[in-house]
Parts: sequence; structure tokens; C-alpha cells
Amino acid sequence: MADSLSSQGMQITINTIEIDGVTTVTPPGISKDENDVTVHSSKGYKEVAEGLADSGTITLNGNVWPDDAGQIELRRCSKPNTGLHNFVIQTPNLPGIVRLSWAFRGFVKEYTNEGGEVGGIVKFSATIRISGEVTETVIPPV
Repeated sequence: MADSLSSQGMQITINTIEIDGVTTVTPPGISKDENDVTVHSSKGYKEVAEGLADSGTITLNGNVWPDDAGQIELRRCSKPNTGLHNFVIQTPNLPGIVRLSWAFRGFVKEYTNEGGEVGGIVKFSATIRISGEVTETVIPPV
């Protein structure tokens, strides 16, 4: 029986710098367009063909740590005209458990600070738009 992957201890990097203070991260997925190829002779049923794949977006949420190098880089990359960046998400390194790694290029589509209530802490939310294919790697157990 295969072991389930724990999310506690997941790591995400931007341009090889780990982003710390992250509380949730949504790993990448995939969706595909569909192209309508229905013609008059299709006998009353719609016909479709597979279209282009889209790796979509990932979302990060966390606690703002103003001096964390990864959060500084994330905020820097949210500025205009910074281009595509390298991201890697990895499941935790636990003894005897297979890990997954997702590597991709993307840009910081949205970065917001949240919070400010009495007794609360300032949090952040970021959306990363993936460009192209995600490379998924299975890492054998240690």
C-alpha cells in the first residue's frame, strides 16, 4: 500500500530562494481546452477534439515576515515588468516516504497583504500564473 503525502513541511522556492512563513500552497494542476469539431453530418451529437493544455495558477497564503528573503523576492517579482520566474514546490522530506517536486516558470499575477484586525497578524496571499508545462518529479525515499 502506498503512503499518502503529508503537506506539513512543504517547501516553495522562487528563483531558488525558499519562501518561508507559508501556511497554504496549492500545487499545480492541468486543464485542457476543447475544440468544437461538430459538422452538419454529426448525427445530432456534438463532437469535440482535445485542445491546448493549461497549467493554470497556484495560490500561496502565509504570515508576513518582512525580512524573509523569499517573501522579499516574491514581493519584488510582483512589481511590473519583472518577467517569468522559476518556482519549485516540494513535498516534505520524511524518512522512507516518496516525495513529489513540481518545477515551473511563471509570474506573480497578484500579491496582497491582509489583516490589520486587533489582536491579529498581517498575512499575505499570492497568485502565480504558470507559463508552459510543469515538470513533475518523483523523488525516491531517503
